[in-house]
Amino acid sequence: MEDPLFAVNRIREILTSVESWNQQGKLAAFAATTRLLDDLDEHITELEELGDSSGVRDAGYASEHAAGLYGHIAAICGCGPDRGHDVDQHHVWAIADLGAIEHGITPA
Repeated sequence: MEDPLFAVNRIREILTSVESWNQQGKLAAFAATTRLLDDLDEHITELEELGDSSGVRDAGYASEHAAGLYGHIAAICGCGPDRGHDVDQHHVWAIADLGAIEHGITPA
């Protein structure tokens, strides 16, 4: 992935405004954010395989948060179960996961 932080920032931008979108917009947001997250997750996996030679802070930490982010995005966009939590709570968790991913893939 050429610029993983671009993906993090675009996901963050979309999630910041998606709550006010209509259902079609939320479906588009779900498709866009999960596509970006798929690419980002693949990049993180590559970093994990490199281990210490990847030169990033903690790819494993980023990977854990990427896994959780999928569920939060689905709940926010109405494409997955909310597991008993409101959209606002999923939004808080999603933004926290993005921060953790960003931290984990930042050069050490």
